[in-house]
Amino acid sequence: MKKAATTKTTPAKEPVKRYKAKPEGISDRHHLNNIIQTGTGCTTKAAKETMDSLIGTITSTLKKNQKLQLVGFGSFTVAKRAGR
Repeated sequence: MKKAATTKTTPAKEPVKRYKAKPEGISDRHHLNNIIQTGTGCTTKAAKETMDSLIGTITSTLKKNQKLQLVGFGSFTVAKRAGR
């Protein structure tokens, strides 16, 4: 008689929570605030202040015609374009 094949079962791993950059084709501040809040465990108010501070820093740097580089994220520069 043949022995029945035995298989090892491993406990199910908890899936890693992933965030879509553009949920349903739209990415807005509210969604990014939720990502900050969930990822850090901070309050909604703190997440909003963090996001506002980041956007404010990017905006003020660009208004001074300076280049802003966030390593691992991207670079922001002001570019002059011809009118349409």
